[in-house]
Amino acid sequence: MKQNNLSTTTATNTQHISNKVNQHTDPYVDLSRTRRKIAKMKMVSEEEDTAVYAKSIGVPYLDLNIFPIATEHINLIPEEVAVGNNLVVIHVIDRELMLGAIDPTTEGV
Repeated sequence: MKQNNLSTTTATNTQHISNKVNQHTDPYVDLSRTRRKIAKMKMVSEEEDTAVYAKSIGVPYLDLNIFPIATEHINLIPEEVAVGNNLVVIHVIDRELMLGAIDPTTEGV
């Protein structure tokens, strides 16, 4: 009877170890992790490029991934103006608007 329990335990442990090994060698798991890392690196690179561009044209840069848009202020600029100039109200301080724009050199901005 003891030998049968030992065989069952050994088989269960072997299956558990096999599942763990297969889990870590699954190419789709590694590919997914790699894609996430590449996407994150690309996003960081784009943010750095945008920050350099903003500095070169003399405007401050704000990473909207870190500083979210205050949705309660979106309607302070008429939609047609915001859409036409690709801009959004990010924040309001006293009566001063902080705007975000895709291209701050656009004439309407």
